[in-house]
Amino acid sequence: MNVGKSGVIGCSIAKPRGELINCINYTSESYFNNNLLSPTGIATSGTKLYVLDIQGSAQYPIWECSINTQTTALFGCHGYTAESVGLTINDLHSPKDISISGDKLYISAENSTPSSSLIYSCNLNQSNDITNCTANNISATGTNYAAPLTANENNVFTLFHPVTTFLNTGTISCNSNVADCRVESSPNTFNPLSSLTGIGLINNNIILAGDNLNTSKNYIGTLRCDTSYASCKTTGPNLATTKLTTAQIGINQGLVFIPLKDLNFLAPASKITTCPILDSGEILTQCIQQDAQTINGLAVPFAVAFYNSF
Repeated sequence: MNVGKSGVIGCSIAKPRGELINCINYTSESYFNNNLLSPTGIATSGTKLYVLDIQGSAQYPIWECSINTQTTALFGCHGYTAESVGLTINDLHSPKDISISGDKLYISAENSTPSSSLIYSCNLNQSNDITNCTANNISATGTNYAAPLTANENNVFTLFHPVTTFLNTGTISCNSNVADCRVESSPNTFNPLSSLTGIGLINNNIILAGDNLNTSKNYIGTLRCDTSYASCKTTGPNLATTKLTTAQIGINQGLVFIPLKDLNFLAPASKITTCPILDSGEILTQCIQQDAQTINGLAVPFAVAFYNSF
């Protein structure tokens, strides 16, 4: 993604260390009819790729592209209006992230009036096209600003930032029907993380990314939790020494990808860190880091999704 321009970067994954190679810029001008303004969440299902547009003025908050099974190149991208998937013009004004499990597609979003958090549950047909979506208001007191989310066949998990402070973040976990939601708060559960920025699932383990740069511990890294949050433990390296702040994570076939944003806001140079991950959810410390010099066009990554990576 070039600075000042929007689009999607697609890369292959090289063995054995998981470097991203042969990256292609799918620009808004060439692939999205200049209508992809500010992409945020991204996910794949079958031979389809889905991209969210967080820009409130976007005509198409959801985009769908087909994936060439031989080259993994994108083609045939088209946008969904809120009305085309059974919602209203007031829906999907600020979508944040997207996740797919089976024939369900989930989208986290903010609702500005009234201020609350939403998860949209959408159906996918046999061709993995979006048919209809239902808005589920999941907000509890102090859990506004729904953020990254992930899902499996039984659960949907999303992060939240309260209105008053970004230092008391946590998660909202719901069943697959986006009901019976409960809140976990970071000060009690996610020590040493005070701010959560990314979430992913591997087997029955939740992987959380975040930081506590506002405390003396100066920790940036990841936690491994079970799906009931009965146990959360640090895993992987402390990334604070790289002077980077975590963004989101993506997990694929034994590798976890952690997009990172440089703390030097005057001259940002975003990077992606790749670490091995075990089936148990433990992240190993033999990580490699790539930046805009090796991933052409990388500016500020918001999410990572995978398709036929190996």
